[in-house]
Amino acid sequence: MMVEPFEEAAYELEPGKVSEPVRSQFGFHLIEVTDVKGGSDVEFADVRDEVEAAYRRLEAENQFYDFAERLADLSFENPGSLAPAAEALGLDVRQTEPFAENDPPELFASPKALAAAFGEEVLERGNNSPLIELGPDRGLVMRLLAHRPERVRDLAEVRAEVVEAYRTAQASAAAEAAGKELQAAVATGTTLEAASAEHGWQVERVEKLRRNDPRVPASLTATAFSLVGAEPVAGVAVGGDYAVLEVLEVEDGRLAELSDNERALLRNRLRNSRQTGEYDALLAALREAADIERRTPRSE
Repeated sequence: MMVEPFEEAAYELEPGKVSEPVRSQFGFHLIEVTDVKGGSDVEFADVRDEVEAAYRRLEAENQFYDFAERLADLSFENPGSLAPAAEALGLDVRQTEPFAENDPPELFASPKALAAAFGEEVLERGNNSPLIELGPDRGLVMRLLAHRPERVRDLAEVRAEVVEAYRTAQASAAAEAAGKELQAAVATGTTLEAASAEHGWQVERVEKLRRNDPRVPASLTATAFSLVGAEPVAGVAVGGDYAVLEVLEVEDGRLAELSDNERALLRNRLRNSRQTGEYDALLAALREAADIERRTPRSE
């Protein structure tokens, strides 16, 4: 698909011929047709649904971009309000609750939308934002209704949150202290089951835990694999809780049992790890060999 003068000249040429200079808004062209391929022999009835779907999709995209362009123009021409654009295009203006930059609603989760909401044009100048494309068929124009500057809230406002945070912190500290006592008991020769039973705690046994096993939290799995060849008992914080784990048996992995996909994934991980190591080593060597002079500016 080219501009009309180009297309007309191209379709009039025979293969192997070169056109006279053809002028378009892009300049002058010399066109040579090297090959001509005929259309498909497929009957229209056989592809009617596909053609209709493609046509409707194309028309919808054209209408959307035309609509979006009008929305952008109207919002720019009336920077102090969204009402003129909404009335002209039959749109509803929606209002969100106040939100912080680190806790936006779903509509503003897009980096583009969030940057515009807290950008100079909207936040400081109070104008409508430019049109923000959220996807191939979604667009957004916003403006600021009110801005509440960041402040330290009164204790009365946050009392319940502070109390809850304090209780959670205290509970977590108590759980960790109890967990470490349990570890100490196991270190003296008491079994984990016996030491846990004294406190009424239940021990959960996990058979054949793998590195990417979804049955336990990732922090537990990482701790378990760090114990291989070391002390068999360790503790780890899991959210607000504290877990004590013991490795009873270690079984080496067997490459012969891996699927082709697992083998490919393992090869990629090893290659990436090796490349990262080589890259870090190169950077370290360059820093070591570099002659760097640092100067600190002095104030008069």
